[in-house]
Amino acid sequence: MKEEFNQYLNTIGIDSPLIRKRIEELIILIKNLHSEEILDILIGEYINKEGGREITGLGIYSENFVSIFGNFLYENEFKIYNHKKSLKSINFFPENYDFLEATQDSRLLVFLLFREEEGFAGRASGINCDYLKKIVYKYFISSLR
Repeated sequence: MKEEFNQYLNTIGIDSPLIRKRIEELIILIKNLHSEEILDILIGEYINKEGGREITGLGIYSENFVSIFGNFLYENEFKIYNHKKSLKSINFFPENYDFLEATQDSRLLVFLLFREEEGFAGRASGINCDYLKKIVYKYFISSLR
């Protein structure tokens, strides 16, 4: 796994060797599917009502594609979208987040809708909001132009 991916996982507090191993397996799976370099990953997660962290998904990003794994800890099912050609709209739902700097209380939910009327949501809490914002700006905002 790229060092920058390890740094990202450290920053957001994902230190489980089993989760890291699973992410690495899925990165290899995607590399075997298409030849594009994997540029970014994003863990979907949120803080539940009891204050615990729920991991909801994994996004693997390359120059043209995003591979979305829902229940990635237990399943291999995923969808691939061409993020440069098929995005229709983006809906943002920030809580205690100003898009400048995340705090422990920050939350960000982003719904991405594609032209096929299909889409997915990205969820983040705390410092991971900054990473979700980066991914949305880097891969999706330019697709709306």
